[in-house]
Amino acid sequence: MSLPVMIVGGGISGLTLAHAMHSAGIEFVLIEGRDRLGGRIFSAGIDGLPSEDGFDLGPYWVWPEMQPVLCSLAESLGVQLFPQNEEGDIVFERSASVAPQRFPAFQREPRSMRIAGGTASVIAALKSRIAAEHMRLGTGVTGLARRGGLVSATVARPDGTAETMEAAIVVLAMPPRLIDRSIKFEPPVDPALARRWRSTPTWMAPHAKFFAIYDEAFWQRDGLSGAAQSMIGPLGKYMTRRHRPARQLCSASSA
Repeated sequence: MSLPVMIVGGGISGLTLAHAMHSAGIEFVLIEGRDRLGGRIFSAGIDGLPSEDGFDLGPYWVWPEMQPVLCSLAESLGVQLFPQNEEGDIVFERSASVAPQRFPAFQREPRSMRIAGGTASVIAALKSRIAAEHMRLGTGVTGLARRGGLVSATVARPDGTAETMEAAIVVLAMPPRLIDRSIKFEPPVDPALARRWRSTPTWMAPHAKFFAIYDEAFWQRDGLSGAAQSMIGPLGKYMTRRHRPARQLCSASSA
């Protein structure tokens, strides 16, 4: 079976394109290698499991002045934004020999905004507008080949078997380095293009994030904004030195 459009990658880029295809009445299929949608957008609940209304372990700030398309998308989906709290002092840890210092916070311009319910609420809103038969999860594309006027895709099913699918247009909504590493092209791509793919960094890939849940917002009582920076290591040791440890801690890599 041949389709007009195949979208490879179920992150926000692939889902936004799928939403546009659906709105325009164009037949398509979206293929995602993970068993969930969202890609690098990942929100977890208090139990550490994926949640559509939780804590962001991937991207979480947006700036309307710098990202008008994203903010327009959120508005069209009925997703609400709210400003990042900046009231109170910030804490800065310069070195192990100097105690952490407090400095008055300053309002950033443009102001950082957050998405109500976590960034995954955008993914959930997009998913709800796309029929399930247009999406295949846990399925990876391992090869793309030109066959006349079509593109033939070798697809790995969740059970490990392979199948071939054809489309007039294939859109790769994936980090360039992942494309280079995971998909074989026929004919091969130009070596210069492959080098550019490999050298294109994936934003925030080497970083990790965590969330801690406290019984009370002690930082507000102490006149702190909740923002802190450390030049020597995890800031958690400063928090646990002065306050009770968090009762729950969850983490995930953003790579």
